[in-house]
Amino acid sequence: MKAADYGHIKWIEDLVPREMWIQQPIDYNKHALWGISHWGRKRKQFYGYAVNRESTRDVYSKRRIIAVTELQIMELHDYKHLDWISVRRDDDQIYKFKEGDFKRLRLQDIEDMLLLLVQGKLSNLTVEERLAFNVSLRMFTRSIVIKRRVEDLQLGVQSYQKKLNLMKPDTYRTDLRRREAYTA
Repeated sequence: MKAADYGHIKWIEDLVPREMWIQQPIDYNKHALWGISHWGRKRKQFYGYAVNRESTRDVYSKRRIIAVTELQIMELHDYKHLDWISVRRDDDQIYKFKEGDFKRLRLQDIEDMLLLLVQGKLSNLTVEERLAFNVSLRMFTRSIVIKRRVEDLQLGVQSYQKKLNLMKPDTYRTDLRRREAYTA
């Protein structure tokens, strides 16, 4: 039994080396997706709780984030995560959201917050708050990278098939002119 079924693709097992086929079914591992599979059990459990908390408000906006004004940190089992984040956008309004809302933000918003952190423009926050903010942004960007690599891998199989022309054979060629049969 394989982890994925490619039975509809002829010759796929001949193209891919046998060592690359997984012989056992694979379980879905959300901790591997988040990039925290090496963490301890309690920390994984708390991260799973903290990362999925969402605010009830709509957090999507096309306005740029110009400042992170305030952070609230929650702590459990000696691990710290963001409870909520308060940011100022370029319309001078304060927006408040939770760590679980990162997936509903635009990638540009995540990039803006990372740039503010890296450039040292968050001097209004304590070192502890900046550290928790850094960890949450890094964990979110890591999960995005993992998701995109999995999607690229899945699409790569299809593009590899197209490259080798395994999808659907051409039965009619328009680039050849009609010719007379060769007779001797």
